[in-house]
Amino acid sequence: NNRQDEQGAFYIDRDPKHFSCVLNYLRDGACTLPESREEKLELLREANFYGLAGLTTELEAATGGLTSGLQHRILASIFARQE
Repeated sequence: NNRQDEQGAFYIDRDPKHFSCVLNYLRDGACTLPESREEKLELLREANFYGLAGLTTELEAATGGLTSGLQHRILASIFARQE
């Protein structure tokens, strides 16, 4: 859920766990990928959300190039366990 305030600033309602990597990617075009597959999939979800095509491609390669349907099911199960 994203909102814009009266001055044009956006509030982005996302888990901050991987935001430092997203921010580094936006700054430098690179970030250190997490070690675990689960965390890579979490970061992939964030990269998709922010529309970071290069990071998405890198993470898809690092996770074995899952199809988006399978990817969605895996991500859904990961985040269901966290709730």
